Amino acid sequence: MRTSMAYFAGAGTVIVAIVAGLGGGLLIANVVNPQPAKQGIETSLMERRKASEPVPVKVGPSEPVQYLAAPSLPNAEFAG
Repeated sequence: MRTSMAYFAGAGTVIVAIVAGLGGGLLIANVVNPQPAKQGIETSLMERRKASEPVPVKVGPSEPVQYLAAPSLPNAEFAG
């Protein structure tokens, strides 16, 4: 019984050491050379398809805008 427990304790220690070493190496690599954020989780497939479609452009003169005449204000005298 003691031999099998010692075996699993030793094997577990080796696995933990390997995982910690790889995790630390990846952490240091990302600090030294960070990767740009990937697009995908934030935008859905439908939003990406809509964004890739060209926006139609209206060619020709724009429509005239009718402006309202400025209201005439009575001359107000302010006491200064």
